[in-house]
Amino acid sequence: MNHLVNALYLAAIGLAAVFGYVLVTKGPKAVAAAANAVNPLNQDNAIKTGVDKVVQQLTGDANATLGAKIFELTHPGTVQKEKALSTPIPPAPPATSAQPGLGAGPAPDILDPSAPDNAVVGLVFGGGA
Repeated sequence: MNHLVNALYLAAIGLAAVFGYVLVTKGPKAVAAAANAVNPLNQDNAIKTGVDKVVQQLTGDANATLGAKIFELTHPGTVQKEKALSTPIPPAPPATSAQPGLGAGPAPDILDPSAPDNAVVGLVFGGGA
């Protein structure tokens, strides 16, 4: 445990020395740019970008990130549910007749080809008084 704490102190001292050197030689703008390059809240920081490039090469997925891979390993049930939701829904089959004796052919048309002028048959409307 002490070795880890000593290593962190040494890393912090080294980082402070680098920032001090850059501040003296390059000015405040360079310090801000350097700090932003290692800022953990910056999505484009140098460390995250480098690690994600390694993960992308290892997995062959151009959109892979280390955080996403850790989530996939620790939440396998959620990943399976998402994969099931991402499969395309197949198109609906064509409408068929459910009337007995007509088989499973296409649904009948309401136009009667034997009636004059293809009149609509089978529709009954209430008459007048």
